[in-house]
Amino acid sequence: MNTPSQEGEGTEAAASPSNTDSWSHYWDSGALTSLADAFQANYQGAVRQHWEALFASLRDGTALLDIGTGNGAVPMIANGVARQRGIRFDLHGMDRARIDPARTVTAERELLDGICFHSDAAAEQMPFPDARFSAVTAQYALEYSDFARTLVEVYRVLAAGGLGSFVIHHPDSTVLKVAREELRHGALIAEIALFDRAEDLVGVLLGAPDTQARKALTGDADAQAARHAFNAAAERMGARIRGSRHPELLQIALDYVVRACKLANGGPASAALSLLEQGRREVSASLARLSDLVRATGDGSRISDIAERARDAGLIVQAPRKLYDEQRRLLGYALRVDKE
Repeated sequence: MNTPSQEGEGTEAAASPSNTDSWSHYWDSGALTSLADAFQANYQGAVRQHWEALFASLRDGTALLDIGTGNGAVPMIANGVARQRGIRFDLHGMDRARIDPARTVTAERELLDGICFHSDAAAEQMPFPDARFSAVTAQYALEYSDFARTLVEVYRVLAAGGLGSFVIHHPDSTVLKVAREELRHGALIAEIALFDRAEDLVGVLLGAPDTQARKALTGDADAQAARHAFNAAAERMGARIRGSRHPELLQIALDYVVRACKLANGGPASAALSLLEQGRREVSASLARLSDLVRATGDGSRISDIAERARDAGLIVQAPRKLYDEQRRLLGYALRVDKE
């Protein structure tokens, strides 16, 4: 997933500063997809079938570029299809974020072989010569960029007869519904000041280093106030978790603060406080990525804007189609473009 650039004049691209650091941190975790909670490793189901069908149609030796590649999910699928067919593709993946799949990826590592990755590379200014590729792909990536400029670059790096295949977010997709729910979870975490309440309680616990001191806390009004405030915040979190179909962000946050409190109860101060700070950063980075997603998706006109900009760039645009999973849940749009 490419991180969003600054918006250029006259374009409908995502109008926000880049969250490159949050995406770099995410890919450094080794996740293969931008939807790590939805897939155990690489894309499966309808998304994988979409890409496998495309790669089954490409000739031996095809030079392919994947935009916003992250840790290489799409080129890894291409590599697998090529091996099954007994052929080879010239595979490249680029991302604006800092990526190093050879170091971070543990799942299906053998499929990284032969893929050339380009880190810190903007889709709006690709580091490749004209007509370098026969195919360009992007999985939830094109819309994160200044797509008018990116599509001009797609046209430039595509050879005559080349194609582009993009999976693009749909505002009514299950992906966006989950993202919006998790952003609401983030608002709750901020409202109840979960990490602040945990930090207050950790401070109390760190001030009572032995059993006798901890017993004395029961008669300390400030200590009891900190405990009650934390418990009240945790109870609200628990209620939201029980009522949510997608409570992953809440569970991550709650896990951090509970572990920090346990560490503070007789453990080193630095470890407990470090864990709280780590939790703050992880939640903040997750919310930044979710905000990127919602902002990049826009409203129902975004796909029409992308198609129009593709035509302006000189590409032949096929009608976008909706991509559904096996349960008929909407995943996004599939858009194909060609260069004469």
